[in-house]
Amino acid sequence: MENRVRLKAGILTFKKSATELYKNTLYLIILKMIKSFIRKLFPSDKKRNKILSDLKSNPNFKSKNEIKEHTTQSNFDLEKGKVERIFSPALRDQKGLVLTKWWVQPGDIVNHGDIICEIENENITLEFESFYNGKIVSTCRLNQNLPPGTEIFKIEGI
Repeated sequence: MENRVRLKAGILTFKKSATELYKNTLYLIILKMIKSFIRKLFPSDKKRNKILSDLKSNPNFKSKNEIKEHTTQSNFDLEKGKVERIFSPALRDQKGLVLTKWWVQPGDIVNHGDIICEIENENITLEFESFYNGKIVSTCRLNQNLPPGTEIFKIEGI
């Protein structure tokens, strides 16, 4: 059986069964779905750079390399008994931040750089790291909306 497939450039003639044509069409549809899914998982350089510029617009934002270059271990140690309040970031164009996951609970001992929680909105997911070495004293509730300046947790120097 000879089948004809119309293309933009003309007609392509080949010998394949209708079942094989259906399988090939299904394969192409699945391939497009996979490509679309991958594009959503890994945003374009333009979108990634926009998110990064939003983060850098916050004067308190520093990359791991910048932190390592300008700090020493003593900068991460809180004075014993001193409680420090940690607040949600103020990101310029990132609205609707929600605390979606806690990696720690009150009473846990954490070090500088340990992931404390995940904060996300429709565009990004942030893993929020501890700024200090210490003990988690209190946390806000899970799935709480976090407008800029909302207290996320308290950490006590040990």
